[in-house]
Amino acid sequence: MNTISSVVKRSALAASLTFLLALPAQAYGAHATPNHELRAAYLARFTEFIDWPPEPEADNPNKTFAICVFGDDPILTPLARLPQLLRVQGRQLEIRRVDRIDDVDTCQLLYVPAAGESHLGRIKQQIDKRPVLLVNETPSLPFRGQLITLFNDGDRLRLEVHLQAAQNAGFKITARLLKLAIIVDDRE
Repeated sequence: MNTISSVVKRSALAASLTFLLALPAQAYGAHATPNHELRAAYLARFTEFIDWPPEPEADNPNKTFAICVFGDDPILTPLARLPQLLRVQGRQLEIRRVDRIDDVDTCQLLYVPAAGESHLGRIKQQIDKRPVLLVNETPSLPFRGQLITLFNDGDRLRLEVHLQAAQNAGFKITARLLKLAIIVDDRE
């Protein structure tokens, strides 16, 4: 991708995230809160600061980049407002809700809210050997495949990164993102 095109797309993403964060809470509907907006912004920004390992073309014939949410969660509302014209790593961005563990391996980034965290072990088995970045929201859980945890620490949103597990899975996380994170030992 040429540099000008990359800069324009990153500027468009930054503008859309700024727009999301600037909207009043009532614009997101009854269930979304500014915290969900911030979580959605983080998920979108992960696509800029993490390089995904290559996946076989047969696994993704539509060449989309799917950010998925496991189950029904208010984060879907702000995620759906992300511009659908943006491309992530050369692919069209798709926001999708998945309700069945059998469907999680079609995602590139999977957000599992607290309500679905009891399924993390089975989800890990389903996505094993696939380049799916698994993000959850409860810190210090025993390692069950989650590579990043987004959690509230007082009034701040923080990150835990299972760096060794992410690297073993082929993900490359930039130093810029790691500066914001708490690096945790993998508890496999």
